[in-house]
Amino acid sequence: MNPMDTTMAQGMGGFPTTASSEVAGLSHAVEPAWASRMESLSRRYWRPVYLHLRMRWGRSNDEAKDLAQEFFVRLLDRELLRAYRPERGRFRTFLRAVLDNFVREHARTEGRLKRGGGRTVVGLEAASPAAEEADVFTDAWRREVVMEALDRLERAAEKAGVPLVAALLRQYYLDPDGGTYQSLAQRFGMTIFDATNLLHRGRTWLRQIVVDVVGETVTDRERLQEEIGELFG
Repeated sequence: MNPMDTTMAQGMGGFPTTASSEVAGLSHAVEPAWASRMESLSRRYWRPVYLHLRMRWGRSNDEAKDLAQEFFVRLLDRELLRAYRPERGRFRTFLRAVLDNFVREHARTEGRLKRGGGRTVVGLEAASPAAEEADVFTDAWRREVVMEALDRLERAAEKAGVPLVAALLRQYYLDPDGGTYQSLAQRFGMTIFDATNLLHRGRTWLRQIVVDVVGETVTDRERLQEEIGELFG
């Protein structure tokens, strides 16, 4: 797989958590609030959808881009979003199921077109997710939550006058070649002792923000504990 394909080398995209109230508000909002919320939802989930199409359904870079675009156009149908019931599970699980159904429907349509119209589509074996493929949703969700928390931490650290804390953490978590204490100390011109202390402070701060991020997406404390446990292990 070409690492320049949109590019998967940048890391897992993520099916991030989404507040049930946010989705409910989206399905009932009026213009221009609806357009703004739909844009936010599409921006947050585009990479997760794209990665799912690439890794679970084996679509090429261009095919995945086209299908992702078509999928978000389909989401403009408010009735589709109204089908989500928070009490039945997470929004990212709902969206994954909707996406998989969309891919299967697309495969059936492609089959009919290729075979001349209304005849039965060929089997879905070629389009079905590979059994050995890892669950990209959980990995992607973790990354999305951490990325959102890092962004918030960066803004908070800047406001508090300690931007170095956020810079260290971002380097630590996101740079595979620059995440050791020694390399961070050298990069930022400090002792290993200082780098260690700042990272400890930053990780504590980050965890608090992660809890806030995840807390926006659940309806009760028990679900919050489940999400945090899944995130941190």
